[in-house]
Amino acid sequence: MKRNFYVEFIGMPASGKSYYCKKIKKIFQKKKIATNDYNILSKPKKIFFLIFFILKYTTYSIKIFNTFLNLDFSQREVRKHFYYFINEASLRIYHELNKNLVINSEGFRYRSLFNIICHTNKKKKRYISQLINSQPKVHLLIIIKSKKKINLERSKNRKKGYKYSNQEQKMYEKNEKIIMQICEESSKKSSIINITKKNEKKDLKKIVNEIKKFYE
Repeated sequence: MKRNFYVEFIGMPASGKSYYCKKIKKIFQKKKIATNDYNILSKPKKIFFLIFFILKYTTYSIKIFNTFLNLDFSQREVRKHFYYFINEASLRIYHELNKNLVINSEGFRYRSLFNIICHTNKKKKRYISQLINSQPKVHLLIIIKSKKKINLERSKNRKKGYKYSNQEQKMYEKNEKIIMQICEESSKKSSIINITKKNEKKDLKKIVNEIKKFYE
């Protein structure tokens, strides 16, 4: 029986999420794999599926909207993350209905970093637990572990894409800790596999074997 299977990557910016996502897709090139391609849905369909998502994942949606209600939409970063939520929420329902295998280089777990940083409540650990447990299910969460020096250098050399600001460099260790808290909470319901450059071949084999179970 055909079923859904969701894979997400998480890790610090410029750690290699998109790189490994493409690498795994290439391994499964003969299989139909969906990704976070925001262009596959028309605007009317996005609105329809977004409403469907809010009704199905009400608690999570309320938490996200509460975050954005307290932010300044004149800031590009805020608008960017709101755009991500709207599109990823719509795609989630679309893929659920089509029973797709979905591999996202980023996703709800990674986006949680932004919401947690914006959350002013001192009880962050409790908030992280509530936020992650209200999110749509992820079957496999892949953690990219890469050194700070390498990530900063990659970001600096990019012609396009994310670049660390001075403030974000100062917050690096704190944000990295939050990502690990997200992973720890996610491990209660999702399979977790780490991947590092040093053990890349071995780690990729584990990931591939886990995804192959979807086809069995």
